Amino acid sequence: MAHNTLAELSASFNLTIPTTIQNQVGSLTMELLDLELRRAEHWQQREGVPVADVGAKLLAREPLAPPEARLAAALARQEPALYLGLSLLLSMAEQDVRVEQKMVNKVRWGEEVCARVFG
Repeated sequence: MAHNTLAELSASFNLTIPTTIQNQVGSLTMELLDLELRRAEHWQQREGVPVADVGAKLLAREPLAPPEARLAAALARQEPALYLGLSLLLSMAEQDVRVEQKMVNKVRWGEEVCARVFG
C-alpha cells in the first residue's frame, strides 16, 4: 500500500514542480537525502556490518545475523523516503535545466557519502 501512495505522490509531482522550484524545495530535499545517507552510515557503524554484505546475503537468500537483520530493517524503512526524494529531484530536473545543473554541482556530496556507506 505504501508503494501505491508513493506512486500517486510521484505522479502528482509534475503538477507542483513550478511551485517547488520557486520555493527552493530541491535544496531542502538534497539536504534531507544527505541526512538519510548519513543515518545509514551511522547504522552501519553501530551494527558493525557493511551494507554491501547485508545486500549480498539478502540477494543470496542467506540467513541474517541479528545485527545484519537490524540494519536490513532500518534500510528498508528508509528506502521509501529516499525513493520519494530522488523522484522529486528528478522531476524538478526534467522541468528546469538550471535545477539539473545545481544538482550536478552538488553531486560531490552524494558521491562522498555513498562511497563511505556503500563502498
